[in-house]
Amino acid sequence: MAASAGKLFLIKKNMGTTGSPVWTSIGGLQTKSLKVNNQAVEITNDDSTNIEYLAGAGITDYTVTGEGVSKDGAVDKALVQAATDRTDDEYQVIWPGIGTFEGTFMVETLDGSGTTKAETRMSFTLRATGTITFTAE
Repeated sequence: MAASAGKLFLIKKNMGTTGSPVWTSIGGLQTKSLKVNNQAVEITNDDSTNIEYLAGAGITDYTVTGEGVSKDGAVDKALVQAATDRTDDEYQVIWPGIGTFEGTFMVETLDGSGTTKAETRMSFTLRATGTITFTAE
Protein backbone atom coordinates (compact mmCIF):
# COMPACT_ATOMS: atom_id res chain seq x y z
CA MET A 1 0.00 0.00 0.00
CA ALA A 2 1.29 3.44 -0.90
CA ALA A 3 1.48 6.23 1.65
CA SER A 4 -1.38 8.74 1.65
CA ALA A 5 -1.67 12.40 2.60
CA GLY A 6 -3.01 13.11 6.09
CA LYS A 7 -5.48 15.61 4.65
CA LEU A 8 -7.30 12.64 3.08
CA PHE A 9 -8.07 11.25 6.58
CA LEU A 10 -11.55 12.74 6.99
CA ILE A 11 -14.18 13.04 9.70
CA LYS A 12 -17.67 13.64 8.33
CA LYS A 13 -21.02 14.33 9.96
CA ASN A 14 -24.38 13.33 8.50
CA MET A 15 -26.10 16.64 7.83
CA GLY A 16 -29.16 15.02 6.24
CA THR A 17 -32.51 15.06 8.00
CA THR A 18 -34.27 12.03 6.50
CA GLY A 19 -33.59 9.44 3.85
CA SER A 20 -30.10 9.19 2.38
CA PRO A 21 -27.24 10.58 4.48
CA VAL A 22 -25.52 13.81 3.47
CA TRP A 23 -21.90 13.36 4.59
CA THR A 24 -20.19 16.71 5.18
CA SER A 25 -16.55 17.02 6.23
CA ILE A 26 -15.87 18.85 9.46
CA GLY A 27 -13.77 21.65 7.95
CA GLY A 28 -10.56 23.23 9.13
CA LEU A 29 -9.24 20.14 10.89
CA GLN A 30 -5.47 19.79 10.96
CA THR A 31 -5.16 16.78 13.25
CA LYS A 32 -7.52 13.79 13.17
CA SER A 33 -7.40 10.39 14.82
CA LEU A 34 -9.35 7.18 15.30
CA LYS A 35 -8.71 4.84 18.22
CA VAL A 36 -10.16 1.32 18.41
CA ASN A 37 -9.77 -0.15 21.89
CA ASN A 38 -10.61 -3.82 22.44
CA GLN A 39 -11.04 -4.58 26.12
CA ALA A 40 -10.65 -8.31 26.68
CA VAL A 41 -12.12 -10.34 29.55
CA GLU A 42 -9.33 -12.19 31.30
CA ILE A 43 -10.21 -15.61 32.77
CA THR A 44 -6.76 -16.73 33.88
CA ASN A 45 -6.97 -19.03 36.92
CA ASP A 46 -4.81 -21.38 39.01
CA ASP A 47 -5.05 -24.09 36.34
CA SER A 48 -3.87 -21.77 33.54
CA THR A 49 -0.38 -22.09 32.10
CA ASN A 50 -0.72 -18.80 30.17
CA ILE A 51 -2.94 -15.76 30.35
CA GLU A 52 -6.40 -16.74 29.08
CA TYR A 53 -9.18 -14.59 27.63
CA LEU A 54 -12.83 -15.37 27.16
CA ALA A 55 -13.44 -15.72 23.42
CA GLY A 56 -16.01 -13.32 21.98
CA ALA A 57 -16.36 -11.34 25.22
CA GLY A 58 -15.33 -7.81 26.02
CA ILE A 59 -16.05 -4.35 24.72
CA THR A 60 -14.80 -2.53 21.65
CA ASP A 61 -14.64 1.22 22.13
CA TYR A 62 -14.21 3.72 19.28
CA THR A 63 -12.89 7.23 19.91
CA VAL A 64 -12.45 9.90 17.23
CA THR A 65 -10.64 13.20 17.78
CA GLY A 66 -10.22 16.30 15.67
CA GLU A 67 -8.43 19.59 16.13
CA GLY A 68 -8.00 22.64 13.93
CA VAL A 69 -9.27 25.99 12.77
CA SER A 70 -12.91 26.81 13.45
CA LYS A 71 -14.48 27.62 10.07
CA ASP A 72 -17.84 28.82 11.46
CA GLY A 73 -19.66 26.63 8.94
CA ALA A 74 -22.94 24.76 9.24
CA VAL A 75 -21.22 21.50 10.18
CA ASP A 76 -19.21 23.22 12.95
CA LYS A 77 -22.43 24.70 14.33
CA ALA A 78 -24.15 21.30 14.14
CA LEU A 79 -21.24 19.74 16.06
CA VAL A 80 -21.56 22.38 18.80
CA GLN A 81 -25.34 21.87 18.89
CA ALA A 82 -24.88 18.09 19.24
CA ALA A 83 -22.48 18.69 22.14
CA THR A 84 -24.81 21.06 23.99
CA ASP A 85 -27.92 18.93 23.34
CA ARG A 86 -26.08 15.66 24.18
CA THR A 87 -27.44 14.01 21.04
CA ASP A 88 -26.10 10.96 19.26
CA ASP A 89 -25.47 11.59 15.57
CA GLU A 90 -24.12 9.70 12.58
CA TYR A 91 -20.44 10.20 11.74
CA GLN A 92 -18.06 8.71 9.22
CA VAL A 93 -14.27 8.38 9.43
CA ILE A 94 -12.44 7.81 6.17
CA TRP A 95 -8.98 6.30 6.59
CA PRO A 96 -7.33 6.48 3.16
CA GLY A 97 -6.05 3.17 1.87
CA ILE A 98 -7.78 1.31 4.74
CA GLY A 99 -11.52 1.98 4.68
CA THR A 100 -14.48 3.75 6.23
CA PHE A 101 -15.83 3.55 9.79
CA GLU A 102 -19.44 4.63 10.15
CA GLY A 103 -21.93 4.78 13.00
CA THR A 104 -23.45 6.69 15.87
CA PHE A 105 -21.26 8.83 18.11
CA MET A 106 -21.79 11.42 20.83
CA VAL A 107 -19.67 14.54 21.29
CA GLU A 108 -17.82 13.64 24.48
CA THR A 109 -15.71 16.81 24.65
CA LEU A 110 -15.70 20.06 22.71
CA ASP A 111 -13.16 22.84 23.19
CA GLY A 112 -12.98 26.25 21.55
CA SER A 113 -10.10 28.67 21.95
CA GLY A 114 -8.60 31.82 20.50
CA THR A 115 -5.87 34.31 21.13
CA THR A 116 -5.62 37.94 20.08
CA LYS A 117 -3.05 37.30 17.33
CA ALA A 118 -4.26 33.93 16.06
CA GLU A 119 -7.26 32.13 14.61
CA THR A 120 -10.14 30.64 16.57
CA ARG A 121 -9.52 26.93 17.11
CA MET A 122 -11.65 23.97 18.07
CA SER A 123 -11.05 20.43 19.21
CA PHE A 124 -13.43 17.60 19.95
CA THR A 125 -13.69 13.97 20.95
CA LEU A 126 -16.41 11.67 19.65
CA ARG A 127 -17.26 8.42 21.47
CA ALA A 128 -19.19 5.62 19.78
CA THR A 129 -22.65 5.00 21.23
CA GLY A 130 -23.87 2.39 18.78
CA THR A 131 -22.65 -0.24 16.36
CA ILE A 132 -19.78 0.91 14.17
CA THR A 133 -19.40 -0.66 10.74
CA PHE A 134 -16.12 -0.91 8.89
CA THR A 135 -16.00 -1.12 5.10
CA ALA A 136 -12.53 -1.87 3.70
CA GLU A 137 -11.34 -0.05 0.59
